[in-house]
Formats: sequence, structure tokens, C-alpha cells
Amino acid sequence: MTPDLQRRFAVLLAAAVPLVELFWGPSSPPRRLILAVVGEHEDRGPWMVFHHWFLYSLTAAALSTVLWLVLARRGLLPPLRDSLRLTPSRDIVLWGVGVGLAVAALNVAIFAVLAWRGLLEGFALQYVPPDGWSLLGNVVSNFYEELIARGFLVVALRMAFRSTPLAVAISSLCFGFGHTQYPVFERCFIAVAGAMQCVAYLRTRSLWAPYVAHEVYDVLLDCAVKVG
Repeated sequence: MTPDLQRRFAVLLAAAVPLVELFWGPSSPPRRLILAVVGEHEDRGPWMVFHHWFLYSLTAAALSTVLWLVLARRGLLPPLRDSLRLTPSRDIVLWGVGVGLAVAALNVAIFAVLAWRGLLEGFALQYVPPDGWSLLGNVVSNFYEELIARGFLVVALRMAFRSTPLAVAISSLCFGFGHTQYPVFERCFIAVAGAMQCVAYLRTRSLWAPYVAHEVYDVLLDCAVKVG
């Protein structure tokens, strides 16, 4: 194996580490340890914020951050700080809001068609008052997801495969099917949303653009769609 292939294989293995933890789900050792300390609580009110901040994606985000820093230090990936820049701010806002609105509109349109055909199960198109605890939880957990999916995975897979489309496809599928709480058709749509967010990241070279998009469509869809 050539040195270049060895480097690419090492980066690919590193990219798999946070995915293993992410798909491990509630039974992963860090989550079981946290729950052993604080106990089981219903996902509402302040505990919803706690779950979003410390249970869902924290470990995978922490692993992604550490691996990104280590690989960047060895010259295998670009520095993490390059993806956290706040400039060009105008492009970040435009791409973030634009993609967020597009994702929300597309999801509502798909739900409307499914409801019209009598195929929409588990969801209902109706106004839902904003939940402040959910909004607060998403402020942090959405950043975790962007750091993992649009950040570390896209950057690492681009280096490993030397292909941007393949990196976007794999990271978006992992993002979509990592939302195991939803039926398969919605996971497929979340994967499409992830690909759209990847475009925002690649065009601005900043994770803040897909993060803004994530916040925008989460707020809109949480108010327009009732789950359950």
C-alpha cells in the first residue's frame, strides 16, 4: 500500500469512529453512564434541553472534533478553524436562510401530497405552538450534527475518496438514516436536506451556513408539522 493510500485509509477509519458511536444509539457506553448518574426522565421541559445537549450527539461531536484536530495537526485534513469562520457573513446568512426555507417548503409539500393521497402516517400538517425548551435544545444539538455531518465527515471523506459528490452522498445518508426515530420515508428526506446543507457548506466554506439552515427549517417544521 502506497503512503498516499495509507493516509487515505487512516482518514477513512477515523471518519467511521463517530458514526459507530452515533448509530450505537441509546445503548452506547457514554450515554448509559450519563443516564446512570442522572436517571431516566421524560423528554420534555428542561430535561429535553439536557437530552439534546448531553445525550443525542455530544459524544460523536466530541470524537469528530478530536479526530479533526489530530488529523489536521498531522497535515491530513484542513484545520477545523477554517470551517468555523464567520465570513463572508452575507453569503452565510443568504445560503443558510435560503436552504432552510427550501428544505421546509419541500418537506411540507411532500407531506401535503402524502396526506392528499392518504399515505401520511405519524405526521399531521397543523400549527404547533413553538416549544421554547425544544428550540433551546436544538441550538446546541444542531451544531453538533453540523460539526459531524457537514464538517468532519464531508472533509474526511473528500480526502479519503478524492470525490466531493461521494463525500456528500455518504455523509447525507448517514445524517438521514441516523434519525432512527422517524419512518424510512422521512429519513430519506432528511438525507436530501443534508445534501442541500452540504451545498451551503461547500459554497461558503463555513459550517455556520448549514447550521443557520438547520435552525431555520427546524423552527418552521416544528410549528407546521405535528409528530405522532
